[in-house]
Amino acid sequence: MRPKLLLTGASGFLGTALIPALSAYHIIGVSRTAQISKGIEWVTPEHLAGSGINFEIVVHAATAYGRNGETSEEIDNANLTFAKNTLELAIQERSKVFVNVDTSQPASTSEYANTKAQFRAILRERQAAIRIVNLELEHFYGPQAPAANFIRWIVDSFLQNIPVLGLSPCEQERDFVHIDDVVRAIDLVLKNQYRETSVGFISFEIGSGQTIKLRALIQMLREMTRNTKTLLEYGARAYNPGEPMHSVANLEKLRALGFSPEINLRDGLQQVVSFRREALKA
Repeated sequence: MRPKLLLTGASGFLGTALIPALSAYHIIGVSRTAQISKGIEWVTPEHLAGSGINFEIVVHAATAYGRNGETSEEIDNANLTFAKNTLELAIQERSKVFVNVDTSQPASTSEYANTKAQFRAILRERQAAIRIVNLELEHFYGPQAPAANFIRWIVDSFLQNIPVLGLSPCEQERDFVHIDDVVRAIDLVLKNQYRETSVGFISFEIGSGQTIKLRALIQMLREMTRNTKTLLEYGARAYNPGEPMHSVANLEKLRALGFSPEINLRDGLQQVVSFRREALKA
């Protein structure tokens, strides 16, 4: 019998990418909207606690970034209240492992990052009750990324020949990792951590392990999209408060499990450009 795995945020960008890779598990998907997928049970967040569903594993991927006009209350509800309720339910169900999809961003950079940091602290407080695996993700991207995703936003702006694109100075160095590599990393961590029998807290950083300056990334995308019309206004936006100028994943723990990123940045970006070019034609 396949182990039961509760996947929150199952209808989101990361969740939908994870589902095909987790075929070794009986997936119970949590989504705010009605979903129909062969071989998957679905439940809404409101009905999760009283559903009577038991599960051995939780992958908590649900999040609110605050990029789509969410209020502070909505961000808190998604990233703290629902997260805490799911954790307590996992402890109540005596689940073996709780995998939390976290961010590498410092708490000071945004309300989203702050709420993720608060939940991370709660996880550390509850580590005596359940095995907790915290995944600190760098910026992940892919063809199916939502409109607010940074790379998709830049690609769409170039493909649509937006007259002016207001940007920060874009001197930051960032680690961009393809969604397929993120999925592979999570699957590998799950297989490793499911075998563990002790409680406690362990973290893994997920990224490509390499950085690129945002200006160089934007120029690369401009060339790929063959854009010559958009005026780039660097410095039109200020950096976010507390925004780090350098962020990169330390892959030491993942490499010990046999992980190595497979999709290089140029190939991954070309996938996005090709997909979005066709999508915008439709």
